[in-house]
Amino acid sequence: MSEVASPTPSDQSDPELLRRLRRAVNETYETLSHMGFGDREGLDEYGAVAMTHRHLKSKFASASFTRLWEMGRLELSIEAIVLRREFQQLYSDEELRVARERLANKGYNLDD
Repeated sequence: MSEVASPTPSDQSDPELLRRLRRAVNETYETLSHMGFGDREGLDEYGAVAMTHRHLKSKFASASFTRLWEMGRLELSIEAIVLRREFQQLYSDEELRVARERLANKGYNLDD
């Protein structure tokens, strides 16, 4: 059985959607930075779409996810961002499943 490939930035025809994703991810890292946790985890190096794909392919949640959970701000996590209706088209079913599972494991209500 073949693995479903993740969409890539070149697959996208809506640059405004990609700008909105970048702004959303940047907001997360700005919040973390103000709290003394400034690791941007590849955002500047890879860009928002590639960085979020890499993030979701990781076996474990990131340190920033854990920090946001500790702060009670999981709505700012990469996992919550990719599950926003407007961004879901950028991700594979498997990546969306990973995001949902990580959030659910921390008790985050996806309906919030």
